[in-house]
Amino acid sequence: PSIVNANQIIELLPDLSLDTGTLEKKSGTCEDYSLAQAGEVMLKMKIEGMSCHSCTSTIEGKIGKLQGVQRIKVSLDNQEATIVYQPHLITVEEIKKQIEAVGFPAFIKKQPKYLKLGAIDIERLKNTPV
Repeated sequence: PSIVNANQIIELLPDLSLDTGTLEKKSGTCEDYSLAQAGEVMLKMKIEGMSCHSCTSTIEGKIGKLQGVQRIKVSLDNQEATIVYQPHLITVEEIKKQIEAVGFPAFIKKQPKYLKLGAIDIERLKNTPV
């Protein structure tokens, strides 16, 4: 097995950021987060109006099927959703719109943050031809 360092990853994927910092917001709408970097992003949203587990299941089912959404977990107790998505495939605004389409007002609770590369991602990079 070979060892891959950060410089090799950057060389193979020049547009990939290994930074887990907050995405920068431009213009003033949720869909204007800088999406120059592709990768998984975690978003926390406040969702109002949920009163039972059927509500959480409806939201998880609808949003979980959207292209670009990797994972979603909705908490009835906290009235929030944690969503992991790929910003090059779907926007925050589209996720918000789809939650509201099933009848629940949704608001960004925390700024979206890029997730760190996992072991599977690094293994995939090691096997990528140059």
